Amino acid sequence: MPEVYDIVIIGGGPAGLGAALYGSRGLHSTLIIEREGPGGQLRHAGLVEDYPGMPAGIGGPELGQAMWDQCTKFGAETVTAEATGVSLDGPVRMVHTSVGDYRAKTVILAAGGVPNTLGVPGESELRGKGVFDYRARDFAAVTGKPVVVVGGGDTALTHALALGQVAGKVTLVHRGSSLRAWEVYQQAVERGPNIDLTFGATVAAILGNGSVAGVRLNRGGQAVELDAAAIYVDIGFRPNTALYQGKVALQDDGRVTVDEWMLSSIPGIFAAGDVRSDTARQAISAAGDGCTAAIAADHYLQNAGAGH
Repeated sequence: MPEVYDIVIIGGGPAGLGAALYGSRGLHSTLIIEREGPGGQLRHAGLVEDYPGMPAGIGGPELGQAMWDQCTKFGAETVTAEATGVSLDGPVRMVHTSVGDYRAKTVILAAGGVPNTLGVPGESELRGKGVFDYRARDFAAVTGKPVVVVGGGDTALTHALALGQVAGKVTLVHRGSSLRAWEVYQQAVERGPNIDLTFGATVAAILGNGSVAGVRLNRGGQAVELDAAAIYVDIGFRPNTALYQGKVALQDDGRVTVDEWMLSSIPGIFAAGDVRSDTARQAISAAGDGCTAAIAADHYLQNAGAGH
């Protein structure tokens, strides 16, 4: 272990692993700090069918492990730990973790984030047993069955449209009086032959014993129950940036403000993937962000901190 790493990466998902691959292949001492394991959020994904070069699709855990193995093949080091704090000023930065402190010349913030939850009875008990979020794309289990999608933005509507191709019936539940998604998605949903729109309603409980059997809605003060084999909760996303508040510039939604080279407001500090501003929130774009951040870090290191 070097006294000071060239690059320390917080997060071992597609963004962090993309950065680690390019950092290590660039012959920079590179450390990945990941609290869960290879692939980060990919560990919770089902079949990934939209990653280039995988025409038959690949399981999320398998893709994460393959990316992890490729990074370590080229010399990237890894540590299983949770980042607990950062000191980002000065020529040598410090990343504090649950297993110790690590010093770095550059830091790439790539810790991803977590989907917002409803916080209602049945949600945590049935997670993965019919309660899913935006990452779920394997719909075989709900073919021909009724499902519920919660949300009114782009993610919820694209989820509803995809489910509409296989599910018996899709009920889109939105607490507002109008949808927030792009007009093209709204028009497609409105034309969907088996998609029902339910406005002004919230989920009060998720029903089922061992698996989802239905949902209880609160609509105008009245309780309404719907049969459902699954519920997809698409109500937003929280980036894992609490450690960086007051350290780097953040947008109103908590994401790190970056330029086209993934550079944050501090020279030598970069952000990639779901934690950065204007992210597409896809595995392929996150990996590309990581690549860009690592190349920018290389430029920074080669120029002794003179720029990126």
